[in-house]
Amino acid sequence: MSVIVDERLGERGKARLVEGPVVGYLNEPYKHLPVRTRLFGQVWTGGELVIVRYDAIQVPGERRRPFCAEVDDSGGQEKDPASPKGVAIIQDNVAAASVVARYGEIDPSRPRGRLYIYGDVDELPPDVRDSLKK
Repeated sequence: MSVIVDERLGERGKARLVEGPVVGYLNEPYKHLPVRTRLFGQVWTGGELVIVRYDAIQVPGERRRPFCAEVDDSGGQEKDPASPKGVAIIQDNVAAASVVARYGEIDPSRPRGRLYIYGDVDELPPDVRDSLKK
């Protein structure tokens, strides 16, 4: 689905995402969701990628409901290396997002895109567990 990552930053062009809460919206209809459906979530700016995850949705005229989606490109977008701490300068405020059952499942074939949520290292897939030992 196509989203405006942060509603405060306009619809096109470079954007300065600040780490913390974010409200975006659908800029195109998606399945039964109309344009301007709002997405509530969080931005993280550490590392090479900015990670944007939405955890609630509000269809115009309705109440807010739980919802899980994250910005594609492995849950984040590449950010400008010159971004100051706590800020991510990204190429465009328009991005693709995917509805997910669990965060971190977007494009698991890309190594930089994998996020594992496990309670213990022994629960990780063998290839990941072995790479941590190196």
